[in-house]
Amino acid sequence: MKMASKDRANEFRQRCHGLGITGATLHCYRYAWAERARKCGFPQRFAQQALGHNSKAVHAAYAKKAEVHLPSLEDWGKRMKEKVLQHQIEDFDTDLSLFNHLVETFPDGPYWHRRIKGVLAAAGFATRRIEREEAHPIWLAWLTRTTFDLAIDNRTAIKQIRKVLNDGGIKIARDEFNIIDRRGDKLKCVFLLDLGVPGVT
Repeated sequence: MKMASKDRANEFRQRCHGLGITGATLHCYRYAWAERARKCGFPQRFAQQALGHNSKAVHAAYAKKAEVHLPSLEDWGKRMKEKVLQHQIEDFDTDLSLFNHLVETFPDGPYWHRRIKGVLAAAGFATRRIEREEAHPIWLAWLTRTTFDLAIDNRTAIKQIRKVLNDGGIKIARDEFNIIDRRGDKLKCVFLLDLGVPGVT
């Protein structure tokens, strides 16, 4: 039987009433799922997406009653080590696939901040500051050109820096990199990259 979404809650309420069940709503299942997801350690961003929550605050309200048993730091480290070691090295056909697996296994931390800084440093830029915004995959980078032969016009300079990043394995689409401020050898750049965690280094 196919039912319109607006009628589901009424139907559920009527059936519960007919069975003598009180205090249960269809919406309770969303709360229960959110609590269960939090309790078993399901990543918050995945749970938010599964439930259609756009904000962390709304999701936190749904999952607030979950009893979370936090492992000690030593247990957590041991579990992460075991998670990596359960994959035999021969499962990975290249160093790159092993590397990608490790980055996916340990997604948190400033790895991408350091990686971007390293790629830019190797090309001839000093990174004074790099920041990934909290709510969106928007990165800001304050750079100083040291040895790189950077074009005077911004259009060409944008292409050059984007190519440096792409060649270093940091794939940024054509229209997703821009220089928003330039004063001599100092640049402020913005780009979209859906990797890494929010923060500043």
